[in-house]
Amino acid sequence: MGTPEFVGNTVDATSQVLNHGNGGLFGDPIPYDPAAEADGCCGNNFILLSAAHINIPSAGRYTFGVHSDDGFALRIRGATAVSLSGGGQLDVADPEAVLFPGVTGDSSTRAVYEFPAGGEYRIEFLWFENGGGENGELYAVGGSFVNDGDTPFWQLVGMVSPAGSYEALGVDSAGWSVVSSDPGVDVNDPNDLELNDWTAGFADLAARSGPAQVYDFLNVGDPDTNAGVLPFPKNAAGDQNDFALKATAKLVVPKTGLYRLQFNTDDGGYMKIAGQSFSSIIRSDQDRGVIDPPDTVTTDVLSGDSKTIAEISLNAGTYDIEAGMFERGGGAFLRVNGASAGAPVLPVL
Repeated sequence: MGTPEFVGNTVDATSQVLNHGNGGLFGDPIPYDPAAEADGCCGNNFILLSAAHINIPSAGRYTFGVHSDDGFALRIRGATAVSLSGGGQLDVADPEAVLFPGVTGDSSTRAVYEFPAGGEYRIEFLWFENGGGENGELYAVGGSFVNDGDTPFWQLVGMVSPAGSYEALGVDSAGWSVVSSDPGVDVNDPNDLELNDWTAGFADLAARSGPAQVYDFLNVGDPDTNAGVLPFPKNAAGDQNDFALKATAKLVVPKTGLYRLQFNTDDGGYMKIAGQSFSSIIRSDQDRGVIDPPDTVTTDVLSGDSKTIAEISLNAGTYDIEAGMFERGGGAFLRVNGASAGAPVLPVL
């Protein structure tokens, strides 16, 4: 490899999709290959290099998204990367490639590729983990998109879902109404404090919320720290800290059944479906998620991602849904996804 200090073993494996680690846009990450884990992977200082052939239905533009901790490189043979948004960059030496060459908590990149014709193309994807958190996912959608929140139709590359195999949750045409408290701490106001938990977060919302802003999809935050999110109502230039968000909408349930809803937030988050009862928490950061009262799931943490999934049985119909996050420092985002329990993908609501 030309890097004497880089030593290690390799393990060959196959996977239908690339969605490892607890981070990114999609829940339910797949496990690492058992042989790799038996060899000491996958905590710090490892590389995943994947190659496959993808079928493109017709000529045109398609957007490929990456969330990784740390950097990545993506190349699609025979296609051209024409534009890019988020943390990555176009490879000036190779028009087929995009990359994030450094270390980061989230590379968060969308790359638009031009395909000259429908057919089969070779795709190569590498991500590496230096230290700290670890995750890597590769997803795509037809068309050109800048932000994760610009469309709910992302799918992991390689995912094939038969029509009607699951029900996606959504909200009605009014969208999400989001309010924000004022970022920062007012040193002249003894009640305006750093937001370290939901007690302070709810108090900040009650005292300092501004006018609501409407969003079609709930993937909102500070784009200066989380590339790809839609700017929150009181966003300004630079890293915004110590504020809280509350989002409300009408949840549309197409069919009676068991559903999974997921919220990802930095820092703590919560979700409420008024008058209903969550049955269990599948996952939450630091195992801090609680159901209390029955219609509310809260993960009260200082975290880069609260990554909480809960299950609930719902009859077909429309329900009041509410979600929120508080931000202490660093990254800041609020995202909610949902679909039938067992669905391979939880689309953004």
